[in-house]
Amino acid sequence: ACGTGGVLVMTGASLVPVTANVMGDEPVSKRLVMLLLASGVFFVTFRPPLPWKGEVGMWYDAEHVPDTEDDDARMYGARETVHHGWPSWLLMLSFLTALVAVSSPREQGEWTSTVRAIFSVMCGGCVGLYMALEYFSEQAGLSVMLFVACALVGVFLSFTYVPSKSSFDYLPYVYFAYVAILLLAYYSQTEGSTEMMDDADIEDAMENKLGVISVFAGTSLQIAFALKFRIRSTLERHVRRKRVASDSPFLPAAARNRPEHFRNVSSRSAHREMRAQAVSWMPIVGNIATLTSFAACLMLSEEFANGSALSVFALAPILLLLHQDTMMFPILEDSQRYAPPLAMVIGKLCYDTVLAIAAGPNKVHVLTLSASKVPWMISNIFALACASVNSINLVHFLATNVRTSTETLLITAPLGILAPLFSKITAVRVLALTSACAAAIQHAMQRRRAVAGLKYL
Repeated sequence: ACGTGGVLVMTGASLVPVTANVMGDEPVSKRLVMLLLASGVFFVTFRPPLPWKGEVGMWYDAEHVPDTEDDDARMYGARETVHHGWPSWLLMLSFLTALVAVSSPREQGEWTSTVRAIFSVMCGGCVGLYMALEYFSEQAGLSVMLFVACALVGVFLSFTYVPSKSSFDYLPYVYFAYVAILLLAYYSQTEGSTEMMDDADIEDAMENKLGVISVFAGTSLQIAFALKFRIRSTLERHVRRKRVASDSPFLPAAARNRPEHFRNVSSRSAHREMRAQAVSWMPIVGNIATLTSFAACLMLSEEFANGSALSVFALAPILLLLHQDTMMFPILEDSQRYAPPLAMVIGKLCYDTVLAIAAGPNKVHVLTLSASKVPWMISNIFALACASVNSINLVHFLATNVRTSTETLLITAPLGILAPLFSKITAVRVLALTSACAAAIQHAMQRRRAVAGLKYL
């Protein structure tokens, strides 16, 4: 496979100057060279199995297969999976069809959109079928649902990045159909009584459920990113047109620090622009995809990271994909977009602390289990309150742009130091460290804004 890939890469590289100089105006030749290079890179990277041993009788003569083939695993790679790596060819097919769909011309007619839709279905469906064959226990119904769900995701992503004339009319229905199918796939693994199943079947069902959650988290994250990209592109074109139409010398200065009234006006203007282009549904669907992806990732972290208090810091940046909409987040711009990730970090740490307090003390927390739990619970609740004050102040400052007085910051900053003294719960100590950093960050941001305002005056 590496040799075949190397030959394809060298052939494609040798055709690049010929294509650029002789057939520079023909997009078909450029796309063919790109597909040739992509095929070679795939062969070198993934090393898919090739029919060297006469597995395919119509291609090879099984009577002339060498008797000694001890070095096959070393040369071609050991395939320990059930299907011996053959589904990796589905990844190659999905990769090539994705390139064809994305590299379609911008001016698209009905015929071009239909062909793109077919290639998009092939791309997403091949990825779904690959995951069903390689990472899930063999169930025909689950494989079909994964194939259909990933095919819908392929269509959604393709027509979001490179839209057609009527694609924005049916993409919301494609998204909700994809969500419904994955919910059905998850429900199909939870139904049935566990009393009638042996341990192996229960373990397979649990792995399938976690696998469906993983697929849902990954695909929802891709959808949220694609919608964020499309919304930003639409609004940037709108702002560019407004700047061209208005040559006021006061526009750059007015945009530095806008009052809340003008923020609302700008938000309503953006909503009107998206409604005019029939994309007003994108922020809502993008926020739903972002929140559901974050929730699914939290479920996976609880399962695989044993509820680690630090996992939320790795997952919170997902919420930066949120965008202002007409329902959940009417205003979400500038520093306000950092408020949801920080609020989710604080909420997750407080939730873990409450669960630990409700579970009661253990040998790590107290020396004698026979002691009363009430003083221990009161001290931990007090530590939680002290540890969360500064973080809540920063969330309020980011969300509303209302500054906290310096005296208040000086009074609340030492509270984070008291929290580790009253509690040994890990989540409380992590929250205390977060609050200490939050107090320093808020003081620096407020000072920077005050200096910038004085310079402006």
